[in-house]
Amino acid sequence: YRVLPQEKVRLDPREQAMPFPMMVVGIKGTTEGEVDGKRVTLPEGNTLFIPPNVHHKWWNETNEATEAILIMFGDGA
Repeated sequence: YRVLPQEKVRLDPREQAMPFPMMVVGIKGTTEGEVDGKRVTLPEGNTLFIPPNVHHKWWNETNEATEAILIMFGDGA
């Protein structure tokens, strides 16, 4: 998953919650986001768990692309 400089992703509420859990692993840079209404930071080398049906969105406030591995699992993934 790549977020380009100054890009915002999953702003459409219909894309913000999935019926299965996810893990997001930061592999390059630091991505900012909001999960379940709380601001989060996903720096390189860290992992974030997103439970099923939890709203989330991401953005990149830096001048370089950020990257993460998105792991979807469970029923419906």
